Amino acid sequence: MNKGGTPENLKPFKPGQSGNPKGRAKSSVRIICDQYKADGHGRVSVADVKEVYEVLLGLTRVEILAVAKDPEQPILFGLVAKEIIGKKGAEMLEKMLDRAHGKANQSHDVTTQGESINRTTEELLKIARLADNKED
Repeated sequence: MNKGGTPENLKPFKPGQSGNPKGRAKSSVRIICDQYKADGHGRVSVADVKEVYEVLLGLTRVEILAVAKDPEQPILFGLVAKEIIGKKGAEMLEKMLDRAHGKANQSHDVTTQGESINRTTEELLKIARLADNKED
């Protein structure tokens, strides 16, 4: 609120003039991220995560243990290795394979007993109406 202010304070900025010449202040997260990038650390892409999974899947148990215990490993390697050797290792492996290679296709035939479904919209609506009438 502009109590006691002058009308000049209420006028818009001149064309081409900014009300915030320094721009929006950087967040502390952005400042930290910029510092890590300046130190040579970059973003980890989805492809990078997939590659970590694939590399770790090819290691022996002894090598996985070494990765899990090595504090110099990138955190992604260490955490995934630790989960692989943990109590839920099989579950972690399944998640890794699903994310790296995609879930296996599964098909279920619940109602057609193998027959293909080639119905028109009108036929499907008629079947739905018949089903509604049976419920009444």
